[in-house]
Amino acid sequence: MLDELSKSLSPRLIFLLLTVVALLILSSGYSGLFKQPVKDYRQLKIQYENLKQHPYDPNAVTVEINELKQGILELNQNLTEKGREILKGTKAIKVIADLGSYAKKNNLQLLDVSPAELITGKHYTEMPFRLELTGEYSHLYKYVYTLEHSNIPLFIKNFTLSPGDTAENRNMRLTLSLIQPLEDS
Repeated sequence: MLDELSKSLSPRLIFLLLTVVALLILSSGYSGLFKQPVKDYRQLKIQYENLKQHPYDPNAVTVEINELKQGILELNQNLTEKGREILKGTKAIKVIADLGSYAKKNNLQLLDVSPAELITGKHYTEMPFRLELTGEYSHLYKYVYTLEHSNIPLFIKNFTLSPGDTAENRNMRLTLSLIQPLEDS
């Protein structure tokens, strides 16, 4: 059958068919072997042109980094100064009064407030005091939540919860510390 076909076709037509087959093979080889490298080359050329237009200047980057560092230092210093102003303005007697009003707002009974021994750190004084409250568990929870989210610069050092005089009531003992910066810092 192939012999009959070759005899019926002219040599020009055979040459033309072989050329078309060769071109198809070359185009599929190009797309498989060369298309991705050519695409990568074009992307690299674009990146190169961008870098030529915007050259890397290490000195400019260093200056910008130093300016950012200085800005961060200034922000931290301002924050520290503002924090010290707030802390110095916080008086222990006002904090105790606020704790009593928070207890009243949360339907709790404040049984006792007593100071503990001062703790002096390098840059601050810690003024601990103990609280004893009684009330429903949900109200005690709200009280602690209110303390944690208040503007009073204090933290809870110790916490105990025990059954109260009724099935609904609980007794809570807290040791809180008020932070005050030292005058020379």
